[in-house]
Amino acid sequence: ALLEPIASHDTDYYNEDAQLGGAINDAVTMAGRVASWPKVLQALTKELNIDLPRLLTASVVKLQPKVANPVAVGAIALLSTHITELGLDNAAIDP
Repeated sequence: ALLEPIASHDTDYYNEDAQLGGAINDAVTMAGRVASWPKVLQALTKELNIDLPRLLTASVVKLQPKVANPVAVGAIALLSTHITELGLDNAAIDP
């Protein structure tokens, strides 16, 4: 699902250097984000005080105000998989 926007074009689309280069840049950016998931998911499980299997099967995640940035990144990573609701009301995300 993460690479769908990159891979959804016909092969002829990538014959142009700009489109091919853009797709490669997008894929490298996404790979970097995915590589950070273990660290941020660990921070998210600690913040929510639940184990990883339970977190990965949750459909709703509610975060407390003033969560640390890795926790927010973890929540966003989960959104791209299966979370249907993410509560961030009044949350202050630290830089």
